[in-house]
Amino acid sequence: MRNLQRFMAELASIDNAEEREKLLLERRQEIADEAHAIRAVTTRAFRKNLSSWSMGIAGAAWSLGTGDPIGLALTACSLIPGMFREKQGVTAYSYVFDVQRQLGS
Repeated sequence: MRNLQRFMAELASIDNAEEREKLLLERRQEIADEAHAIRAVTTRAFRKNLSSWSMGIAGAAWSLGTGDPIGLALTACSLIPGMFREKQGVTAYSYVFDVQRQLGS
């Protein structure tokens, strides 16, 4: 929100229409880059968890099909924590991304 407010203040201070248009194009590119980064992170996270989700759902379907309510309950219990757990990998470069996030760049 602060980034948007800063951008709007900067845009309002420019009188030249060509400069404003250039600034808007730069902002559009920044937003497109951020959207691409979010899509990449989401895709990686989904692919990581896809196999465990698939096995859990297959186990639940098998338990339900064979009439095993205990197996179904155990499978469901194993899937539920994965839905709410936030996994964060720590690498040698994690601090760079943390600093970047904190500075809003």
